[in-house]
Amino acid sequence: MPDKIIVTNESALKAKYQVAGFTAIKAAIQKLIAADLRRGLKSVYITLDSSASMKKAGGKAVDKPTDPKQNKDAIDAIFKKFAPHYLLILGAQDVVPHQDLQNPVYSATGEDTDKIAFGDIPYACEQPYSNKPEDFIGPTRVVGRLPDLLNSKNFKYLIGVLQTAADYKQRKPSDYDSYFGVSAAVWKNSTALSIKHTFGSNTDLQLVPPKTEQWAKNLTSRLSHFFNCHGGDTDTHYYGQLGQKYPHALDASLLKGKISEGTVAAAEC
Repeated sequence: MPDKIIVTNESALKAKYQVAGFTAIKAAIQKLIAADLRRGLKSVYITLDSSASMKKAGGKAVDKPTDPKQNKDAIDAIFKKFAPHYLLILGAQDVVPHQDLQNPVYSATGEDTDKIAFGDIPYACEQPYSNKPEDFIGPTRVVGRLPDLLNSKNFKYLIGVLQTAADYKQRKPSDYDSYFGVSAAVWKNSTALSIKHTFGSNTDLQLVPPKTEQWAKNLTSRLSHFFNCHGGDTDTHYYGQLGQKYPHALDASLLKGKISEGTVAAAEC
């Protein structure tokens, strides 16, 4: 049985990157699989839109790449058939979509005006497709996503992150004990709870405002980063919030030389 399964939608990748780009991506996937094998991991590549691949997995192929239900059903079938330790979704949400959960705190006039809370949590749960978030409160699967750039033609970016995954070197868990945690001030309580559960203490949580994007290197050089801020698909900033003020919480252009190799960043945004 495979240790890891890599899933993607080849028709969506080909539509984004054309034949030449897709061919280069496919070669990078095979390099990752070979690197995993050298680390003692058996990785298997499955294309969600392939009838032949999905027949072997006991499921139906995805013929509508943007359909959350089709993708959830396909990934559920893969887990039921192979029971991998880990499943990797390859591609951004225009390749394999996020699931479309209803936002339980939506308010047309309140602070959260998003009707849908898109995310990957349902893929990590055994419950069948639903857009009710209360159906997915008990994840039993390990699922990750290695995204390319959303709505982009730059296939070299995806090749780069695949190469990073192939080249990684394991570090001691204790290297990640100290954290750099940043939250929009309005989400202080939620972020403090998440950080305390993850790191055992939230006394070093940074709030924006009053803080801004001018972070000291002794914070950014830590290997664990946790952000709960506003952002955008094509924005190089994260934003804090207090009332109607949205100051910068992070500016990507200010990070050069301040990030350590091996950094892991989580964004709850």
